[in-house]
Amino acid sequence: MASVKSMPELTSTVKTGKSVGRLYTFDTVGFGKVLSSKHIVTWHGYCIVTGKLGLPSTLECRIMKSVLFVVAMAAIGAVPASSAPITVTSYSMPNGSGQASGGQFNYWDRNYSGTGSTTTDGALLSGGTGDLTDGVIAGANWFGVENSAGTGPYVGWLASRTLNPTVTFNFAGTPTINGISIHLDNSGVGGVFAPAAILINNVSQSFTAPPAGTVGFVNFTGLGLAGNSLTVQFQQANNSWAFVSEVSFDGATGAIPEPASWAMLIAGFGLVGAMQRRRRTVEA
Repeated sequence: MASVKSMPELTSTVKTGKSVGRLYTFDTVGFGKVLSSKHIVTWHGYCIVTGKLGLPSTLECRIMKSVLFVVAMAAIGAVPASSAPITVTSYSMPNGSGQASGGQFNYWDRNYSGTGSTTTDGALLSGGTGDLTDGVIAGANWFGVENSAGTGPYVGWLASRTLNPTVTFNFAGTPTINGISIHLDNSGVGGVFAPAAILINNVSQSFTAPPAGTVGFVNFTGLGLAGNSLTVQFQQANNSWAFVSEVSFDGATGAIPEPASWAMLIAGFGLVGAMQRRRRTVEA
């Protein structure tokens, strides 16, 4: 609910050479803590040039300090920020490794939609999407679903070919990413293990890997990362492989004020304006 409380009016005068009768107004806004809750403190005022023609004039300023109780967008009766899946518009990364690097199969991002060679180990891919965000989650270990054509659900990187691959994910607008889920393989077969470390925006995050011999998700929550992109780096253990089949994001869509809240806010500003008009006097 919005409410307005008035503080004592302050008056100051300064000498000026400006024309008598000229009216100057000002309105500056800043955040403060006059009361116990967050609010907006607004200084409203006006200056009137007074005096007599031919004589030095005086610039008389009357300042009214008002506290407009608006608990920033989320507290004026706004709809609470909701959590929802955040769509990846594109991602860039080095392509997976394969037979040219000593693999049994090719673990490429074969269906990647952007630029770069999807059939070359380690080739830079950019401007598109593919296996990591297609919604296809591998239901088995790599050796049960991968193939020589490189069209399996995993992207796999061998440390000796691509060390600590970094994927840059891009989003529309500037969402706040609160959670990330990464589906990976921890089979232990053929040197495939969960990453030794996962860095998000260059910060190492703690996680619990799927049990040895299985596949599964690792989840990161409470991130609060705002922006139109972020990076995820997979650091392999020793000279092992890192296999990832899906990465998804969850974030806050933001608070949207309800119509009634906007009405209260406008009414509050109207009341401030009315208080200013009542105090506006011209002294000859």
